[in-house]
Amino acid sequence: AIIRVESNVKEFAMFVMKSETDKAEVMDDLVQSYEKITPKGIQKNYFDAGKPQGDPNWNEETKNYYELISNTKNIQWGVFSYSMPGTSDSLHAGQGNYDTILNNSIAMKEALEEAWDYTYDIYPTYTHLGWGNQKHYFPLDMARELAGGNGVNGKPVLQFTYQFTLNNNLVGENQTPAFDILRGKFDEQFRRLAKDIKAYEKPVLFRLNNEMNTDWTSYCGMVSLLDPDICCENWRRLYQIFEEEGVNNCIWIWNPIATSCPYSAWGEDLCYFPGVDYAQMLGGTSYEMNNYKAEEAPEKIVSFKKHYQSLYQKNKAAFSRWSMILSEFACGSGGDCSGELGRNTQVQAQWVRDMFKELHAKEKPDWV
Repeated sequence: AIIRVESNVKEFAMFVMKSETDKAEVMDDLVQSYEKITPKGIQKNYFDAGKPQGDPNWNEETKNYYELISNTKNIQWGVFSYSMPGTSDSLHAGQGNYDTILNNSIAMKEALEEAWDYTYDIYPTYTHLGWGNQKHYFPLDMARELAGGNGVNGKPVLQFTYQFTLNNNLVGENQTPAFDILRGKFDEQFRRLAKDIKAYEKPVLFRLNNEMNTDWTSYCGMVSLLDPDICCENWRRLYQIFEEEGVNNCIWIWNPIATSCPYSAWGEDLCYFPGVDYAQMLGGTSYEMNNYKAEEAPEKIVSFKKHYQSLYQKNKAAFSRWSMILSEFACGSGGDCSGELGRNTQVQAQWVRDMFKELHAKEKPDWV
């Protein structure tokens, strides 16, 4: 139930009741008893995530890599290219075949490394729960081919983003697998995922359901009764299955987006935090969309530095002892939703140059 003054979309109260039996009358009594009062005092969030605890079951390589990346003074890079869609029996129409995707991924990686004269430290990729009725699984052979790193063997470490979506996050279709996951209907698939990741053996930066505090993902609160607890329960369910299957090489990254959307307290990022026992790293994502009129872009664009200064300050109180990995960021070139596509490429290029300048400055700010 949503209670608000008519046409006021910012200030409202939301009641959520969870019950196995019909409690409509009880709910109605609660709603009718609502009375607005004048707030007193000062808002304060007392949540403190404390110090992250490494998984005691990690294998030696994963334990060493976690220490390495948590304490490194060097910036490590990786670039998203093609998604790893899973084994060949899970590829859906329009994505091509397994060999094509593998060869394209290798070609893109080699071309970028040559152009930049830099070898990937991290290999970031995406895989979904599936597409429609087709399930996707951990791309074990592809991961070994493209990644296979442990931080010291000269190969990139796999950053594996796994998303609970069956339609590439097309939330306009009002479809979410969240409730079926909650009911255990994907447990068998999750167990295979866990076994394959364990068989990979090398460390995996496992980023589950990134940008959950939004209105554009298939696992966000907007499509699951405005209830972030469902997202948290499903996170913990998968984590428990991984533990039961003996997965000992996953470093779990909790990665909300910098600005929660919609702009309501119920959907703020901390409402989606699964708990300190279910994650080991904090992920940071902040995008500069650069979607301005060409003549306005130089003045309105927000720098990489300001984006991450702001995100650092936001997380500082609750996650003061956590490592934050900037697992996804970019600057757009001017989208086609309000003008010519690519109209701000020069401003985009300058944003990137300034980013490198900031990251390589001798006097680094706290957030680097």
